[in-house]
Amino acid sequence: MQLVYRGVRYNTASTHVDVVDVPVTGQYRGSVIKFHYPAKLPAVKQILHLIYRGVAFDEVITTPTA
Repeated sequence: MQLVYRGVRYNTASTHVDVVDVPVTGQYRGSVIKFHYPAKLPAVKQILHLIYRGVAFDEVITTPTA
C-alpha cells in the first residue's frame, strides 16, 4: 500500500492477523458493535539492563501470552 504524508510518498507492508469473533456485543450511539480478538498473541520479549553492586548485566524475559 502506498501512502502519502505531507507530500512524501512511502510504501507500507500490511500484516494479516487472524481474529476470532466473540459472542460479546456492545452498542455505541445506537449501532451494534461486534468485538474481535487475535487468535494467537505473539510472545513479548523484554531486555532489562540491570546493575547489581556495580556490575551491569542484561536479562531477557520472554512473556508468553495465552
